[in-house]
Amino acid sequence: MQKNKIHSIPFLARKPYIIIVERIPGKNAPAVREALEGIFQEYPNVQQTFISITADNGSEFSKLSAQGKEMGIDVYFAQFVDCVA
Repeated sequence: MQKNKIHSIPFLARKPYIIIVERIPGKNAPAVREALEGIFQEYPNVQQTFISITADNGSEFSKLSAQGKEMGIDVYFAQFVDCVA
């Protein structure tokens, strides 16, 4: 039996230095977009508060680049590097 999963997205804003964790209903691109829109509405100076967004390469972030462009925020995608010694 699978337990109910809670998906969340952590955000780090530089000005003021805060961490935002937003619950989302599922691990998909529309849920991420809706969560970001809700967060951005709370901050009148979005471009000054959120300088950039860094995400992994998961499919839930597939629309993030376009959304960042719309908001004037740089979006970066982390690349996994296997560091086996």
